[in-house]
Amino acid sequence: MRKPEDAVEIFIDVLKIDGEEEAVGMIALDRDDRLIGVVELMRGGDALQNIGTDDLFYKALRLEAYYIILGYNKADGLKVSSDDYEFNEFLVEEAKKFRIKIKDNLIISGRDYISIN
Repeated sequence: MRKPEDAVEIFIDVLKIDGEEEAVGMIALDRDDRLIGVVELMRGGDALQNIGTDDLFYKALRLEAYYIILGYNKADGLKVSSDDYEFNEFLVEEAKKFRIKIKDNLIISGRDYISIN
């Protein structure tokens, strides 16, 4: 997966992360950047706040992911808060424990996105 736009298309087309309902998804990639899995992690109100990192990394490990890309939409659109950056830093540190790299972390609204990684 070479561009964030490719990941956004997968999140929208496969997981239907389209802005109507909060959702969090993960794309798993192998060492060669090839897609090996797409997983919905949580859907519904406050999806990002309710996601369990144990569940996220368990699914990434089951897929034997080397890289992961996270994507989510929020009720307030493409606004990025300090909480988003703090959560991203936390995820990056947690991922290191499992020898997984977070390639990108995308906030999606329609076909627009912001990368916070």
